[in-house]
Amino acid sequence: MPEVEEVFRLATNKVKPDPNALERQQKRQRASTRSSRARAYLVVAAVIAAVAIGVLAITRTADVGDTTPGGSTPPTTLTFVRGLPSGADAQTPAIVDMHGHQTGKLTGLPVDAFALSVSADGSTIAFVAAPSELGYNQIGVMGADGSDPRFISTPHVIGFPSGPRSGFPSGPSGTKCISA
Repeated sequence: MPEVEEVFRLATNKVKPDPNALERQQKRQRASTRSSRARAYLVVAAVIAAVAIGVLAITRTADVGDTTPGGSTPPTTLTFVRGLPSGADAQTPAIVDMHGHQTGKLTGLPVDAFALSVSADGSTIAFVAAPSELGYNQIGVMGADGSDPRFISTPHVIGFPSGPRSGFPSGPSGTKCISA
C-alpha cells in the first residue's frame, strides 16, 4: 500500500490547482438559481394573465344582454308543461317526513319538475323545470299548497367559488338570492 500512497502524492503534487475555479463554480450556481427563479416568475405571470383574460371574457359575455342559451329573446310569459311524453309514467309528488312517511300531496307541480326544495318556513317550494316556450330549464316557485306557480326570471346566473352551485338574483335590485 505504501507505493499507492506515493503514486497518489506524486500525481497530486504535479497538478497545480486551477486558479479561480471556486469562483467560477459559484458564479455558475448563482446564474442557474437566477434562471430557475426567472422561469418560475414567468410561469406565475402567465397563469395570472390567463386568469385575467378568462375573467374579462366571461364578464364581456355576461354583459351582452343575451339571456338565453339559443341567442333568442326570451318570451314574456312562460307556461308549465302539463302533459308527459308518450310512454312516460306519471308520478305523484308527495311530502314525506324524515322517516319516509307521507304527510301530504303536492298539487300544481309541473310534470317535468325536479330538484324540489322547500323554504325554511315551509310556505314555498322551489323547483327546476323546462317551460313549454323554452328548450332549457328555469327555476320555478309556488306555494306549498300549489298556489301561485310561476317561473322566476333568471337573466343572469351567478357562479359561487365554493362549489358547484349557482345563484339567481330574484329581488328587484338582485339583492335576494336563490341557490341551486
